[in-house]
Amino acid sequence: APQARAGLLETILDTEGKLDKKDQVLPNGEWADIYTIDLQVGDRVLVEMASRKIDTYLVLRGPDGTVYENDDDDGSKKRSALDVFVETSGTWLVYATSLSAADKGKYSIQVQADRSGSGSGAVSSDADEAPIAPISLGTPVSGTLARGDHLLPNAEWSDRYTVALQ
Repeated sequence: APQARAGLLETILDTEGKLDKKDQVLPNGEWADIYTIDLQVGDRVLVEMASRKIDTYLVLRGPDGTVYENDDDDGSKKRSALDVFVETSGTWLVYATSLSAADKGKYSIQVQADRSGSGSGAVSSDADEAPIAPISLGTPVSGTLARGDHLLPNAEWSDRYTVALQ
């Protein structure tokens, strides 16, 4: 499960829902409940969905169109989770849905945010960037991927390097 430093998480959504024929239908036929949350650049948002009956699927869509998705967190078909550092302020959409159009049933969803703005991965100006160590041509660079690194739209962690050519 996503983790953050104690005392920094604020629960902004904690509810139970049910996917069935009364819900919005997505383009591939899956039912979805859609929740809105307001986030700011620098926030870290943790979204978790769980169900005993459906193969859960989470989608988080930013106001700029950025999309993060997760089907099976840690290989569990009954739990999905996202851990995202917000790079665009505004109203975000959380889609609670299933992998299959045939899935219907109850689920729980929780959204927590760390609004301290101190999480790594948040966008910052050049003045706020970490010191840049020079990289020499032909010299290998290594790193470690971990929570707190930049998150790609497909929910994979990445390290970013800037190269200045002269």
